[in-house]
Amino acid sequence: MIKFLNSIDIRFKFNLFFLIILMLFAAILEMIGLSILPVIISQVISGESANNLIISNLFNYVNLEKNFSFFLAGTIFFFFFKNLFLAFVYFYELKFVYKIRKFNAEKLFSYYLFLPFSEYTKKNSSEFIKNISIENHNGCSSIMYALVLVRESFVLIFIALFLLFSAPNITIFSLCFLLSFLSVWIFFIRKKIYKIGELSKKSRSKFYKNLNESFNSFKEIKIFSIENKVIKEFIKNFSFSEKYVLMDSYIGKLPRLILETIIVLLLFLILIFYFVDQSGRIQSSLDVLILLSIASLRLIPCFSTLSSSYLKMRFTKPALETVYQEILSQNRNFRKKLSKN
Repeated sequence: MIKFLNSIDIRFKFNLFFLIILMLFAAILEMIGLSILPVIISQVISGESANNLIISNLFNYVNLEKNFSFFLAGTIFFFFFKNLFLAFVYFYELKFVYKIRKFNAEKLFSYYLFLPFSEYTKKNSSEFIKNISIENHNGCSSIMYALVLVRESFVLIFIALFLLFSAPNITIFSLCFLLSFLSVWIFFIRKKIYKIGELSKKSRSKFYKNLNESFNSFKEIKIFSIENKVIKEFIKNFSFSEKYVLMDSYIGKLPRLILETIIVLLLFLILIFYFVDQSGRIQSSLDVLILLSIASLRLIPCFSTLSSSYLKMRFTKPALETVYQEILSQNRNFRKKLSKN
């Protein structure tokens, strides 16, 4: 991934830097949005501001009871602006990956067209088609997952910082618990998912080779009446190719289900150990409970996305390595031609 990003054009590096700045600002907006909601809910439920939260310090000189309508309107405007900004970030992110995919496709197509005939005949044309279309797409998907990983990491860091100032003991306990689970899960599955990605790439090569040879040998197939044999070979290669995609998709969906269960159990544990006194009554920490509940709604998809994006990035990494090696070969050939001239 790093080698590929170092090899891209300078304009893409500038766009990447600008995108990271946008992601950073988007994460700050996410944190502010999360911090505002407990204040509103506490005011509606109890008629008092969230005194235990750090955000309440910003409203010490504001009478929320008298200016609640104004504050509510401001909050609606803020969320409207935040979501518009996030929509722009998502579009810029997709456009960035689209430009790299287009750039790679052009480089690969040019490289294959300018190959010497002796080298061209040594390779299968199905490999060229697969690299330009499928491997390029999957390789750029790896970049997309890396960007999502960065974006969600920023969100997690800023939300964790806010929670740390609002409820330090609970935040440290919860984050250590969740990050430990995430680290163990990724540690045990990362090599497996990379291997599945490599097998998927190899099976795609066989599938496209079989497909290309079948249509190129259409006349021979008809003469020898071997349609059924060719169909069986096609089904075999297609099944192998899709099997690995199925495995990756299934593994990618598991973290969200596991994390939802763990976070719900974690909330109940926090409720029991931190907010219930010896007589079994809930202590007056409604604002912190509201904050944790709202934070969990954002942190569940955040942790799930971090896990699935990392695993999918590992799965598509072999495709990115293939594209990188092909572009590297083009650059070497170009330098040889220059040296000859």
